[in-house]
Order: sequence, then C-alpha cells, then structure tokens
Amino acid sequence: MDVLHAAEIVGLRKDFSLLDETTAMIMAHKSMCLTPKGIVAFVDIGHASMQVCFAEFKEDCSNSSRFESETSVNILYKGYSKSLGGRQFDKVLFNHFASKIRKKYNIDVSKNSSDCVRLSETCERLKINLSYNSEASFCIKKFSGSTDIKGSITRKEFEILSISILKKIEVALKNALSESGLNVQKVDSLEAIGKGCSIPAIIDILTKIFGKKERHTTYSYEYERQTGHSYEHVATGCYMHGAHLNITGMNKTIHNLTRALETSELVSSELNSQEENAKDSEKFLWRRAMEKEGILK
Repeated sequence: MDVLHAAEIVGLRKDFSLLDETTAMIMAHKSMCLTPKGIVAFVDIGHASMQVCFAEFKEDCSNSSRFESETSVNILYKGYSKSLGGRQFDKVLFNHFASKIRKKYNIDVSKNSSDCVRLSETCERLKINLSYNSEASFCIKKFSGSTDIKGSITRKEFEILSISILKKIEVALKNALSESGLNVQKVDSLEAIGKGCSIPAIIDILTKIFGKKERHTTYSYEYERQTGHSYEHVATGCYMHGAHLNITGMNKTIHNLTRALETSELVSSELNSQEENAKDSEKFLWRRAMEKEGILK
C-alpha cells in the first residue's frame, strides 16, 4: 500500500501496477508453459517475508483448433508469513558477531549507527557466501573509527545459530500443505523464488518435504546462480501482466474512439443536412426575388 501511495503522490497511480513475485511467476508459467500441466508449488522466501502458493495448470481445450488452446490456472492455496525472510538470518549473524566484537575488541556496535550499518552489510554478504562455501570470513577496516576487525564462521555454525528460523520455515511449509488439503504426491513440480531459497539448509528442507522426484525444480542454488532463471521468469510475468493491461487499455481506448467517431459522424450528418436545407432556402428566396423583378417567368 505504501508503494501504491507513493506512486499516487508522483502521479503514476493510473499507469502503475504492483505485482508480487509469486503472481509474476504464475503468469510466466501460464503464458510460456514453463512446466508440464499439473499442480505447481511456488515457495518465495524473500528478504522480509515468505509466501507459499499451490497452483493447478490445465490445458483449456474449449477451442476447436489445437493451435488456439490455452492454459488455465486454478489457485488452490496461497498463504504468507511477514516474519520469515532473509533478514531474519542476517539478524542472527549480526547478533552473533556484535557479541564477539564486544568481547574481543570492547566495542558496543549498538551505540553507533554507522557501525550497525557496516556490520549489517557485512553479515548479508556472509550469508550469501555461505550459500556456496562451507566457510566465510570478513575484515572491516577502521571499524568504529580506528579498529580493524576480523571474523569468520562456518556454514555448520550458521545453521546451528539459525535452527529456530529453519524450524519455523519447515512448520510453515507443512502447515501450507495441510491447510491446502494437498498430498505431497499430488504436487508435480516446485518453483523456489527469492534469495532466501539459496540457503542450503532451506534447500534441504524443501527436498525433505517435497522429495527428490523427477520434476522441474529450480531450488538448486548453484543452478540458479549460474542461470538466474527464476529472475527471468519473474520479469517475464511482469512483462505479460503489463502487456495485458496495455491491451485492455487499448481496447477501451478503441471502444471510446469508435463511439466518438460514430457520434461525430452523426453530428456531421446533421450539420450537412442543415447546410443543405439552408442552401435550398437561399435558392428559394433568390428565385422569388428574381420572379418579382420579372427576370424569371
């Protein structure tokens, strides 16, 4: 709502549409047929929140021609959590290293806003590095004015620190399946979106819950890091949504223009009729005047 309000303030509200990544992915799958027909689980763990959606894709055979067939989408379930996201893992790392810095360097990070920002950015980079390395380290020059600080952490230590968050994510996924009334065997494929899904421990949870079947999956971080396919799919979905809005707007504009042209044709016809009547009246008056003068008999 804040984003939409900001767009309204700068005058973009009429031409602005807000689309979440899950919806964009669904639109991309519908328009590009990215997966075989069936039920697809979309799991989006972004920076601030987590979304789970189950969508069923079917072939619409209502048209007689096979070239005109379309894919229909039925949303079976959609839920979200505002407190589960990548920033929760950043916070775990921040608290861990803030405590170490206090003990080792006698620096209280919480008392300096600049120190908080620098350490937060460092922790976010550490989280990313731990996604494809078993250990990560850092060095911040002139921290808190004059001290160079160093630190390191292993992926195993990070997972132990984050155990409570990982359990919440696992419970959220199981609750989503339970609330949707779906059996795991009915889910044909899985799409994992968001940088939170790049964390190996989360990949393990997804594999544990949804299994390792022969299915179209994009929750391998190495695969995603090399291809960036999910980001392309999100962009494609936004593009298709924008195209749909443009077509809808164009159809409305064409309809209005057609009505305007029809109205203008009626007005033009009335004006032409009035002009012809005026000319006839003028000819009649001219003829009577000529007759009175004896010019016309």
